[in-house]
Amino acid sequence: MRINEDYLEEEKQEYTELLPEFVEFLENSSEETLNRIYDDYSWCKLIHRGGNILQEDLETKRYIYEEEYPKSLHPDVVCKNIKQMYPLEVDQVQIVPGSNTVRVIYLIAAVKNNADMIIKDMNHCGWFPSQQVVTDIIRGRKWMQMIFEPYYPDDAMNDVKKNDILIHVTPKKNIPEIQKYGLVPKAENKKFSYPPRVHFFSGQCSTGFIHHAIFELSLVSKLKIEDYMIVIVDVWKISNDVKFYHDADYELAMFTYDTIPPDAIESYLTYS
Repeated sequence: MRINEDYLEEEKQEYTELLPEFVEFLENSSEETLNRIYDDYSWCKLIHRGGNILQEDLETKRYIYEEEYPKSLHPDVVCKNIKQMYPLEVDQVQIVPGSNTVRVIYLIAAVKNNADMIIKDMNHCGWFPSQQVVTDIIRGRKWMQMIFEPYYPDDAMNDVKKNDILIHVTPKKNIPEIQKYGLVPKAENKKFSYPPRVHFFSGQCSTGFIHHAIFELSLVSKLKIEDYMIVIVDVWKISNDVKFYHDADYELAMFTYDTIPPDAIESYLTYS
């Protein structure tokens, strides 16, 4: 099967922007060096289960990942420990600031075992993989870009309190269930691998901003724009126990892992 060269060039440009030094290093490396870096990390399992630095830190600080997500460790701590656990070149892992939070980005050999191991260790740190992209762009080898975000980014409570309302966008088919149970955290996003949560836009967002967001959702879901509705939530009817966090993808957005009850919903608007 022929690979779309335009697509590869676009992906390569993205890698070059996010991890420029490492990409340049790969393109100029000898085959021997490239073979060393393009590695299956399965041999690291012995190190992982033998009392590694990360595991000891987690046990000491009681950040063990069990049924609930742990506290999200600082990205500097995460990167330091991960680099000590895996045979990664320094530039294979980068911390990239976002609009509201930070991301940790990897470029690793596209071996499934590698991804599974790193995901598990990042979960222990309180970080989840929001995107994974596999492509054949560097020296004929498949590389995987993995982008991680914290389960618990910066608290957004102050921004929530600046609004009288919050805006939630959802397909019309979900409205009967919302009217009965409220806005319940779910993981239905087909573009990103988010844990179950409920997303909102600030009441300060413009109509044009909401329109653009719905348009983006329709492209991913394959639904028509007219298939969406807007749910208006009264901020002052939300319990103080509900916690909000900044959304990494939109500046005027936030999310919660808590349920918003039906009586906090002010209205349902048909989008047109």
